Amino acid sequence: MTTTVLPQPTTVAPGAAAGPEYACDSCGRWHSGPCPAAAQRALGELLARIASENDASIPADRRRARRTLQEMLPGYERQPVLILHRPRMADDACPMCGYWRCRCDEASAPVPAGAGTRAAVR
Repeated sequence: MTTTVLPQPTTVAPGAAAGPEYACDSCGRWHSGPCPAAAQRALGELLARIASENDASIPADRRRARRTLQEMLPGYERQPVLILHRPRMADDACPMCGYWRCRCDEASAPVPAGAGTRAAVR
């Protein structure tokens, strides 16, 4: 079996000092590798340039994109979002009695188990 030793890359991140960490000029933080803010900024600049180039290639009379559902599909009726009305909200199960139509006001107060009952004989 052969062992090969590969040298470590000697590239230093832009703006990096000779030490393992450096103070980044663009974001003001300390990094041991390339600055993520610089990569995000470069990506944003690339996307903005691509978008402006593509926008320039579209004829002026057809440049504006449709932004709303009514512009994209005129006359389309959307399904309404859930609307709760008072009578429907009142049909939920009562947390005290468990019935869908609350019967708490019809029932008398519950009697404790030990009152008025004989002890169970074993």
